[in-house]
Amino acid sequence: MKNNAETVSKFLVPLLTDNKILENPNIQLIISVWEIPFKRILTEVRTQKHFCPLLLWTTESLEKALNQRLLVFSDGKIVNYKFIFDNEVQPDSIAKIFELSNGNPRDLWHILNSIFFKQYEMDSNSNKISENAIRIGIVDFVKEFNFYEYYPRNPKAKANSMDIYSYIKHLLKLTTIEFTKNQLSTQANTGSSTNNYVVGMENIGLVVNTGEKNNGGVLYKINDPKVIYVSVKSTALDS
Repeated sequence: MKNNAETVSKFLVPLLTDNKILENPNIQLIISVWEIPFKRILTEVRTQKHFCPLLLWTTESLEKALNQRLLVFSDGKIVNYKFIFDNEVQPDSIAKIFELSNGNPRDLWHILNSIFFKQYEMDSNSNKISENAIRIGIVDFVKEFNFYEYYPRNPKAKANSMDIYSYIKHLLKLTTIEFTKNQLSTQANTGSSTNNYVVGMENIGLVVNTGEKNNGGVLYKINDPKVIYVSVKSTALDS
């Protein structure tokens, strides 16, 4: 299904709305669904009748996972991840690490890996991570991140049209992380393809509909913290 949220939604509807199957006393079904396509069919699924928990990695759960990982790999010497940071490190810098991990343990390991390597380059004898290593390590992580891990290539799209990197390129031309279709058209020069771009970005979860309006137009928001980081720190990530 190429990670296409619309295609996945259409595939799921018959399964998630067939109460004869879901209520069959002889079987138990556990269905794990990507949040983006599931949200598209919420009005058709009886979420109050069937147990539909949203599985999330909160910052607290990520911290516990990180502490456990450090405990194991340090042979019990590190019980709290905060001990690996220098005293000069600001709480906001640590918070940024978890924010950019996007509720994903794998991303958290990758960010810290980038920071570890940067600290080693700066001072191979250091046993603490510095503020500067965090700052530069985060920049390296974002610049080198493979967005195809999250977002699909569109095999039917023309070159540089409906591709994740093309989407991001257009979003970075915006002056704010929230925008209307008119603002995207004006600031990113998407022209007659604006609606297709917004639909495509929303289908893969790159942007979300805020449910609000601005000057009569629906207000959308960039949903990926890495893209938001790039848009805010564009000078640091100039490439």
